[in-house]
Amino acid sequence: MLRNILRILQNVLKKLEDLLAPYKITIGFLLGITTIVVTVFPSSQPDEKPKKEKHVYQNNNFQNTQVRKNKTNKPIRLCDDSSYNEKFLKDGLIISRNTKSGKCNLKNIKTGIAILPSDYDYIVYFNDNLVSLYRKNREGYKLGLFNKKTRKFILNVEYDGIEPFDNNFIKVMKREKLASNTYYQNSLYEYKYGLIDKEGNFIIEVEYNDIEDFGQNLIKTTKRKVNNNSNNNPYGSKNLYFQKSYNKQINKNPYNDYNLSYSTTYNSQYNDNISYEYKLFFRSGKGINPIGEPVYDDIKKFDTDFILVQKRNLYGLIDKKNRKVIVKPEYNKIYKFKKDRARFIKGNKYGFFDKQGKEVVPAIFNDAEDFEDGDFARVKQKNRLFFINKKGDIIKD
Repeated sequence: MLRNILRILQNVLKKLEDLLAPYKITIGFLLGITTIVVTVFPSSQPDEKPKKEKHVYQNNNFQNTQVRKNKTNKPIRLCDDSSYNEKFLKDGLIISRNTKSGKCNLKNIKTGIAILPSDYDYIVYFNDNLVSLYRKNREGYKLGLFNKKTRKFILNVEYDGIEPFDNNFIKVMKREKLASNTYYQNSLYEYKYGLIDKEGNFIIEVEYNDIEDFGQNLIKTTKRKVNNNSNNNPYGSKNLYFQKSYNKQINKNPYNDYNLSYSTTYNSQYNDNISYEYKLFFRSGKGINPIGEPVYDDIKKFDTDFILVQKRNLYGLIDKKNRKVIVKPEYNKIYKFKKDRARFIKGNKYGFFDKQGKEVVPAIFNDAEDFEDGDFARVKQKNRLFFINKKGDIIKD
């Protein structure tokens, strides 16, 4: 304290020395005394205040997390995996963890103001605009989506899986409890899928057992049909998983951006009591449109240009490019195209149609081979073998 007072007096005397030239000797004597006292007197506090630290990460011992200070110099405690924070920094945001509840929130790094409440176990980068929100319960994690640009929730935290489907849609999943298996003493669950757009609008409701990207803007859906003839379990085995297996596998690492792949355990006693129905949709802008009949018994990829559909054990074809049914499901079997002709069986007879679905050779042969080099096909009618051209004309016996 005295040291500081003498320093102030020393500064005053220096100014007086210039102003009061006639008294230069006297003032010089006083300056000498104050200089000696200031030098000899011990210092009780540092001369200058320490500079404030820059905004850098600092290690601490709180559950392997980190601390970062904002402009208000208030500490922000980061969530466990700080690598994800780097993806948020470009938007001026950071994931932090509440020291009391242990829950994560999302904060503005400049102001320290939270844009999400401290209500989530994990907050994970999903894409440039969206973040995944994880909330743990006794059965695993529930997921939702939040738009960090618009500051709006687009999907409530009530889903069991979320993943990108394509550039426009997001695939979401819920699991449903179906029945109780007393032998294994565990509950059976079934996974249901749906599609939403980037604004959270449902394009396909969460009611399908699978949703598949079929290429060329086509979407295939699979839905279970209940077989009421079963006395044990009307749900069958496919997509039914046990609780123990589910708990061990789902969301094993919550920092995985997407988690819709599950290792599962099947119940072998429920194998023959299930069937499915399939639909095909075309993506048009932000929506979808159905193709063909309302439902099929099966839909499979046929080749690069066509899709094979099945109904009541009969087959037809859908043109991928034009998104039209060119062959109705009326054939017992359809073979792949060779030389622009597809061999088919209809009522135990063979014939051929072209890529427009027109029967250029009617089903009149007992047997037939595909068209090969020379654009000829060998056919059999009754006991007679001969060759035909693409129009069905007889070339030679």
